[in-house]
Amino acid sequence: MKQEEKIPLFSRRELTISFDLQRVREICTLLAGQGVTCAVRRTGHKPDARLTGERTAGRQGPLFDGGRMGYEYILYVHRKDLERAQELLKRYF
Repeated sequence: MKQEEKIPLFSRRELTISFDLQRVREICTLLAGQGVTCAVRRTGHKPDARLTGERTAGRQGPLFDGGRMGYEYILYVHRKDLERAQELLKRYF
């Protein structure tokens, strides 16, 4: 995965958001194979349990997450590549 700084701030567009690092890697590999630069920004929080359907009553914190911190990954592409990247996502994911 390439660093966020490779695409200028005002030229990048959000392609997708994922909580699954493996999926992020697969998407970036696909895009790179097609000549599309992918930038990833990681934020340090878990997905909202209401969105994932996970039951968390009385079970919150790193002890109940296997000691792992959850992250949200935001994938960006250059604005000129956005339509092409969206089509690739539709075709392969």
